[in-house]
Amino acid sequence: MFRYIREWFGGLLSLLLPLVVNKENNLVVLTAFHGYGYRGNTRALYEGLILCDQLRAVWLSRDPQIVDLLNRRYGAGKAERMHSFRGLKLLAASSALLFTHGTSDFAFLRLPRRSLRIQTYHGLPTKRGEFLRPASQKKPGWVHRFILRYRFEPISFFLSSSPLVSRLFSQRFGIAIEKFIETGYPAYDEFFKNNSEPLLPAEVWPSSPEADGIILYAPTFRRKERTRWFPFDHFDFTALHSFLEEKKLLLVLRQHPNDTQDLSRFTSHSPRIVLADQSFVEDVTTLLQISKGIISDYSSITLEGSLKDIPSIYIPYDLISYERGLILPYSEMTAGPVVTSGTQFLAALRSITENPEQDSDKRLTLRTLFMKQEQGNSTGNVIRFLKARMLS
Repeated sequence: MFRYIREWFGGLLSLLLPLVVNKENNLVVLTAFHGYGYRGNTRALYEGLILCDQLRAVWLSRDPQIVDLLNRRYGAGKAERMHSFRGLKLLAASSALLFTHGTSDFAFLRLPRRSLRIQTYHGLPTKRGEFLRPASQKKPGWVHRFILRYRFEPISFFLSSSPLVSRLFSQRFGIAIEKFIETGYPAYDEFFKNNSEPLLPAEVWPSSPEADGIILYAPTFRRKERTRWFPFDHFDFTALHSFLEEKKLLLVLRQHPNDTQDLSRFTSHSPRIVLADQSFVEDVTTLLQISKGIISDYSSITLEGSLKDIPSIYIPYDLISYERGLILPYSEMTAGPVVTSGTQFLAALRSITENPEQDSDKRLTLRTLFMKQEQGNSTGNVIRFLKARMLS
């Protein structure tokens, strides 16, 4: 309770400080995941900006452990508590603010109008929402439209990875297409680095059996009902364990950050079924680097995996009734087997591991449509954009 009182008080101060704090033309302030995370596009940008002499980067967080970690790693003053007086002064002095989920990442705070407000986002457009109402072509009601405009009109620029992504996000969030800058997404640069050695499965799950790679199972989140894992009438976990043993693989279950289900009922079937939610492995890029396959339903993680040509399996068990609805026809966002039974699922697992090149041409098509600008230099593209806007 005290924390929220302090944050509300910080919100009041954030209204006044821009009136008395001078703007610093080279100051970039970043955060992620409602102020609690250190991940994604803003993390990649922060670590790139730390090496930039012309711009000063500071990370604001509601999590004191993140602040301590970054100050130990990069030096004192490189991170601050978001609602501390120093944090609020940095916010007021900023020339650019970068975030991953929305302006609400700076919880309860009024963002200075003189700062660039750049949405870096945290995925690719696969689902409907906001101005694109689920299962309806009608516009939201006027109250809903007012709330949406309050949330999204303050955004100065929105990062994008292709013309298609710009168009879809523009429609979904009601943001003018001119605000989209097709720099690519900095988090994906990691996939292009030849000098980076991905972690071995044994380093992430030291108590698990020896493994040559992982299959990543990461379904999307549902608000109205719990996500169903292995959503088949009958499923042979013994056969799944035998397959994982044969191929020396781990099946990694990664919940959406908002999903709080207890998945131990699945890990009990095999020591090769392991967990990797955000509290264990915060950045999903770490997992994609060692993945030999991806299992999902409507998540954009399969599109992200196409950057490394990772084969995918799709389980759209509630395609007709899915609460969010899809932004494009499902067939235009998939490149691999779509399964509806446990038998099909096990067959698909064998297929993608023994013939990983299958559907590679379809993954290339998706990569071209959704990630045309991803060439491994997105961080540099964004930093050049910031310099041009802030220092000119």
